[in-house]
Amino acid sequence: MQHLFLDNGYHLYLGDYRDLYCHYDASQASKATAWYVLPVCDAIGLAVFVGIGVEKALMFQDSYLIAVIMGVLTGCGGGIIRDVLAREVPMVLRREVYATACIIGGTFHVGALMMGASTGSAFLCCVVATLVIRLGAIRWHLSLPTFALDK
Repeated sequence: MQHLFLDNGYHLYLGDYRDLYCHYDASQASKATAWYVLPVCDAIGLAVFVGIGVEKALMFQDSYLIAVIMGVLTGCGGGIIRDVLAREVPMVLRREVYATACIIGGTFHVGALMMGASTGSAFLCCVVATLVIRLGAIRWHLSLPTFALDK
């Protein structure tokens, strides 16, 4: 999905269905594990993919805002695919702190780069920030407030 938005000419993955099989296998295996294993593994994957998305976007764009948005899309996109294949409501659509952790992590990445940090240090800063926020939300059941209309 990121390659389509950035239009960098690399669309090879669209014809390769092995990724979908891996997502499906992971979604089926997650049904037999303890309740905390999937959210913790998801938090690790989310943190890493946000950093990867920001770095990939910065290779093709100059805009830091676009890089953060692409990091959020990359991080949340994998979780949505996994949850849809597992026939569950995607975590990003629940009350949990999910996309917000991606936004903050991507902002830390960009902020570290703006302060002159190396690419590796900025990536690590992004991963740690996203992971700490997401794991804290899992551990203490943190959620964002919701807006409800009165009838």
